[in-house]
Amino acid sequence: MPRCTFRSASLLVGLGVGMVAACGTDTEPRPRPLQRESAITDGTEDSGHPEVGRLLIDVSGTTAQDTCTAFLIGPQAVLTAAHCLDNSVTNLFQLDGKVHDVTKVIPHGSWDKAVSPYKHDIGLVLLKSPLGVATPAYGTLAPTAGMAVLLVGVGRTAETAQDSGTKRVASNTVENVGTGYFTITGTGSGAGNICLGDSGGPVYDKASGAALGVISAEESPLCTGARSYHVAIKDYLSWIGSQLSPGDTTAPTVTINGPADGATVATSVMLDVSATDDVGVVSVEAQVDGASVSTLTQAPYQFALTLSPGAHTLEAVARDAAGHSGSAQVSVTAVSGPLPDGAATADGGSDALGGDADPDRPRGQDGCAVSGQGAPPWPSVLLLVILLVRRRRLS
Repeated sequence: MPRCTFRSASLLVGLGVGMVAACGTDTEPRPRPLQRESAITDGTEDSGHPEVGRLLIDVSGTTAQDTCTAFLIGPQAVLTAAHCLDNSVTNLFQLDGKVHDVTKVIPHGSWDKAVSPYKHDIGLVLLKSPLGVATPAYGTLAPTAGMAVLLVGVGRTAETAQDSGTKRVASNTVENVGTGYFTITGTGSGAGNICLGDSGGPVYDKASGAALGVISAEESPLCTGARSYHVAIKDYLSWIGSQLSPGDTTAPTVTINGPADGATVATSVMLDVSATDDVGVVSVEAQVDGASVSTLTQAPYQFALTLSPGAHTLEAVARDAAGHSGSAQVSVTAVSGPLPDGAATADGGSDALGGDADPDRPRGQDGCAVSGQGAPPWPSVLLLVILLVRRRRLS
């Protein structure tokens, strides 16, 4: 049976036997010996992901301070697990050694620890002041079985270890996908998993870097690579938007500036997109034939794409903080050989008969390149010969 992994005994009350949410304190650990494992269970210290920090929580009715992981999704918006906010009275967000005041915490209204420790286990923390930290795209992808992911947390490396507070990252793959959540299992042999204090941390799609999920809970025995549970952010975009931008009801407007619909393009082509929103665009995602290939969180929205020869549908999807999305698409035909004049290339320009990478390349009649610095056309040569002959006769 799964059981939750809070690190404070006070938060275990009411969860019952089952899952343990992976957050808690550095108070005396429960006396269950575990072999100490490498970071976040078989991960490494993480110098990247500057948006990931530590949530410091004072719990009502106790003197202990719990800790969870949390991560920025906007200048003043932090995403974490709902159970990290349960019974909290004071919260601080610690990022890169600096502590930031919290003005409001918003656990998801449907999270009920008596029903399930991981379903709807998502929450928002609103900061007093904006932080100038770049944030990745979030909720742009749905998890799929076998998807390669990164887990990032500031928790312990083993249940009895007292080493939380260091940001660590581990690789793994999605095991199964349920409604609103997905699971990951195993640790060791290059794969890592979660431990106490990692709750609320992000699960990233390894390919695109987009935030895919929120770390929630794990089965016992703790911190040993048992099955862990994670909230799928994409299923909660509307809820996130309703909390961050309650008055925003308008979807972004998207325009594909190039290539043109119906164009013939090189196999390496630039997708140039414009996106606007009445409140603000959070991300723009490029898709090829329905599959996501890249996401940008700030303009200019230009995507260098590599296509296989043949017909393709290129689509750009823009999202705002309220979870609304707008899109535009074009149909193109990619060819790997010489292209007609005006065909689109990866630098956003046009290509004629193999490309105009060198604008000074000499060309002869009909656009064909010739050797030398441009040989004169044969009528001019013939005229020159005639003039020379006449001059000799006159002399």
